[in-house]
Amino acid sequence: MIKFTAEIGSNHNGNIDRARALIDSAKDAGFDAVKFQALPPTPSGLWRDGRDVPWAWLSSAVLDGLSDYARARGLEFHCSVFNIEDVDWLSSLVDSFKIGSYEILCHDMIRACAETGKPLALSFGNYMEDEAYAAIRATRPCEDLTLYHCVSDYPTKLENCNMQEVANSYAFLGAKRGWSDHTRNPLAIFAAIGCGATAVEMHLDLDGEGAEFSHGHVWLPEESRRVIKAAREMETCMNGNSEPDAERLAMRTDPKDYKRGLIK
Repeated sequence: MIKFTAEIGSNHNGNIDRARALIDSAKDAGFDAVKFQALPPTPSGLWRDGRDVPWAWLSSAVLDGLSDYARARGLEFHCSVFNIEDVDWLSSLVDSFKIGSYEILCHDMIRACAETGKPLALSFGNYMEDEAYAAIRATRPCEDLTLYHCVSDYPTKLENCNMQEVANSYAFLGAKRGWSDHTRNPLAIFAAIGCGATAVEMHLDLDGEGAEFSHGHVWLPEESRRVIKAAREMETCMNGNSEPDAERLAMRTDPKDYKRGLIK
């Protein structure tokens, strides 16, 4: 079964009630999990310009409450981690860790996540091939690994998706393959599934007022619901039973018959 994760990101705008509403919306749209970002109070990585990001940051206490709320709604709770010191306390909250493409060089943090025994996902959208293999080696203690193909461009154009990466990259490792979407285009979702993705991550907003919505890669609830519904039907089409029944087998031409001459 394809697992759909709603990436909440910073679309909660720092508002707890809005964060809960996004969880409710994800459930109603058919997602299986929600993912938040455990950004550290001190900016780093993608935030290294030092700008103030109160609209993106959530405290550990708030994330704890959101974890309980998501599970009460029947959703898994995932978190992106940005600081190795946060791995320990997050491990009690999350069902899965996520390492984003901008943190793919942080091998100690990847290893720390893997050693918790929790499922782990890596996102490859901003990397060189040797860096990807090094990051994967750091996950070795992990027995439940998902590798997301993505493109770190917002929004991503269809012609830049290179979706064959889902089919070809790292399949021999036995990891689950996924697509972290930045296109906001249903065709990309369907193409990823057709190439073997069993995990799909979609950025979600409530109403177009989220902090990330203007970047062009964020889905609204109703359009994500339609895509997930169609993807579930597509999955049924791909995995259904096509073996003929005994009655149809009996209707096949007997080899003796087609060799007979024409009736005069």
